[in-house]
Amino acid sequence: MRRNGECYGIGVYPGYESIMGFYSLLNASENEPLSYTMNLQNCLMCYFGDRDELAPEEREIIKGLGLKFRGQNNWIYFR
Repeated sequence: MRRNGECYGIGVYPGYESIMGFYSLLNASENEPLSYTMNLQNCLMCYFGDRDELAPEEREIIKGLGLKFRGQNNWIYFR
């Protein structure tokens, strides 16, 4: 997450239990630790962010694939 907790991305939640984990994140109370609900997440996330959000290894993979991204929120990475 970045800038006031805002990020751009697409999440894939395989199966019923995975989507229920997502709903528990949406419905979590303020008193419940975020780390607890984040551990319930079973998903593949594709984020669109800035270059500085990627690890050096990820930038090398992108370079090796011959891909070029320019601008804010145009770099693709997975978590």
